[in-house]
Order: sequence, then C-alpha cells, then structure tokens
Amino acid sequence: MGRYYSGDIDGKFWFAVQNSTSPERFGAIENQSHISYQVPKDDFIFDQLIKIEDDMGDYLEVYEDFFNQMMSYNDEELSDYTKVRGLSGNLDIIKENLTDYADWLLGMQMLDFFDDNPSESYLYMEAEI
Repeated sequence: MGRYYSGDIDGKFWFAVQNSTSPERFGAIENQSHISYQVPKDDFIFDQLIKIEDDMGDYLEVYEDFFNQMMSYNDEELSDYTKVRGLSGNLDIIKENLTDYADWLLGMQMLDFFDDNPSESYLYMEAEI
C-alpha cells in the first residue's frame, strides 16, 4: 500500500503519514493526474531541511536510529522508543514529527540528486495521487 513517486528520484511516500504534496514543501510546482513536479535547484531545499531539523530537534536522531533498526513499526513501538531515549511519547507529537521525518528523507533525496547531478537545474518527478 502507498503511493509512489518517480522521475529523477524514485521512492514511496510513507503510508498514512506522508502526503503526495510533500514535494511542494521543497518548492516543487504541481503539474496533474499523477502530480508532476519540477523542483528547482536552489537554496530552498536546504532551507526547508534545516527548518525540519530545527522543528524536530532531538527527535530527528531518535527517528533515524529507530528506522535504521526497524523494517516495520507501529505508533506504540515508536512512542516507547522515544520514551526510552528521554523524549515525549505523546502520540500527537510522534505523528507530527513522523510526517516531518518522512519529508526530511524526501528532501535529502532531492539534495542528493542535485549533489550527484551538479549540471541539472531541475529535478523532475511524478507522484501518484
């Protein structure tokens, strides 16, 4: 289950966590049917990644550690893990940070694309609706 995106970068949006419009957070411009995006190469991606990192604070490292260990998860497992790491296990906070974490991974994938393709001015991708 879930929706995929493809183009210059490929992947899958997080089921029940990440919206198909997440690329817009990084300056993408929508096209239609699938949503076609073109993401310009500029500092906006980097700025959004920094904003997400600031918003998530210590949760970013905790989520990275958690998801490096887990192939699947549920909210309770993630909540328990954050508590063990000394952070709030409040499910509202967990879910908000989870959306930010999924978007952060997408933004990092975009940044990696431009690092690997320095002559490209745009990244092109399509997202299933």
